[in-house]
Amino acid sequence: MVGLFEDCNLCALHAKRVTIFTSDLRLALQIRGDWAKWTSKLKKVLNAASSRNARVAAEKAANAARKAGMKAAAARATEKARSRARATEEEEHAARARAQEEEEAQEEEEQAKAAEAEKKRAEEEEMELERKSAARMERLEALERSKAKKV
Repeated sequence: MVGLFEDCNLCALHAKRVTIFTSDLRLALQIRGDWAKWTSKLKKVLNAASSRNARVAAEKAANAARKAGMKAAAARATEKARSRARATEEEEHAARARAQEEEEAQEEEEQAKAAEAEKKRAEEEEMELERKSAARMERLEALERSKAKKV
């Protein structure tokens, strides 16, 4: 993790920034070749953080309205907070579903590649066996011809 954040910091410095952005993390992971491994984990963490931030901001607005004595405004702010929270939860659910579908598709693709590689290896082995068999047959025929000439 420390090495990853060091790489993120380098990406931020390259962009003439001091603050690390998620784009720096993505770039560092892509350069390292760990992007596929970390994508689903990163999405979960980022989505959880964004939904938490939205809920906290909406609740603060509702509390401020309550303190000010504006019941109607507080009720609206509370309802707005709840609707935002529901929306972010739905987005999180959709993002989790997409991430899971992507992982499954990637696994299927890897399995297909592995099966294709195994099939290719089996074909190569079979061709090698056929070549060896043909070479043996040629040697046997040559041996038989040489015996026939001697007799």
